[in-house]
Amino acid sequence: MFLAGSSTTASIVEWAMAELINHPDEMRKLQEEIRTTIHGGGDNQQITEDHLGKLHRLKPVLKETLRLHMPSPLVLRETVEDTELLGYHVPARTRVIIDVGAIARDPATWERAEEFLPEQWFGDDGGPLAAAAAGQDFTFLPFGGGRRGCPGAGFGMASVDPLRRACCATSTGSYRPVGRPRSTWMRWGDWPCG
Repeated sequence: MFLAGSSTTASIVEWAMAELINHPDEMRKLQEEIRTTIHGGGDNQQITEDHLGKLHRLKPVLKETLRLHMPSPLVLRETVEDTELLGYHVPARTRVIIDVGAIARDPATWERAEEFLPEQWFGDDGGPLAAAAAGQDFTFLPFGGGRRGCPGAGFGMASVDPLRRACCATSTGSYRPVGRPRSTWMRWGDWPCG
């Protein structure tokens, strides 16, 4: 389980960083929250479990990343009894593939479904999609759902959070977008999100 979880965790971190780099305002907001909450103005404080609940921007960014870039967008299930689905007879013991990636990008459910919008997870009541975040209405299932959901979901989420915090708050060095000429390289601090 640890080996399977490490590749999906790496994928989530890569996509999150790509989305944040492509949305520098979101990166800036997240970095500011991390710097003020964790570092408190200093640069040497380590990220601890005590900090996890104090960062309110990070979880929406992570959920929006998972919504747009699920590590496993297809879920395989088997029917337990004969049923009818959209007018079609589906016999018992039929394997059904559910495209949870398409569900997560359904414009009927998600405002501007193809865009990176972490704000849609905010709100006084936990956000307009609090039920989706809790896995209660089946519009957000990055780890599957029910008894057959991913057993490593908790491990994956716990692994991603501290790693992303560290990357966002303390990244130094250079960033060079793929396909850009060397003359467009910038030091990390020169970027609006640095």
